[in-house]
Amino acid sequence: MMDKVNIDLGNVQKTLFLPLWGRAEESKKQKPMLIDETAIKIIDQVDFDFSQITQNIDELSQIAWIKRSLFCDRVIRIKIIATYYYFRTLRIGLRNLLMGLLSDYLGIQYMLHLKLGDRST
Repeated sequence: MMDKVNIDLGNVQKTLFLPLWGRAEESKKQKPMLIDETAIKIIDQVDFDFSQITQNIDELSQIAWIKRSLFCDRVIRIKIIATYYYFRTLRIGLRNLLMGLLSDYLGIQYMLHLKLGDRST
């Protein structure tokens, strides 16, 4: 078992840590809206009393964090997929262009070979 990491958070850091805690807590529910195994691992490895910062958090705030996380995850995923698709399409297009050029080159060489014949004899 790994030792827990002791952290000392200021007020700003605590506020920034809340969405991560929220993702981990949501992931542990019976029917979670999202599952974030990394958030669970991070929160489980930290030696911090979250009751200090979560005592005044209502369920609506937690749902808002989760919905915002889902939205951000979706936007990032769409951007990555769009970028990947663009580069994949570009790569396929370049490959086809190169194959076409190579094919044309080989075709010309073959035609020259047929037209000129083998002159080595």
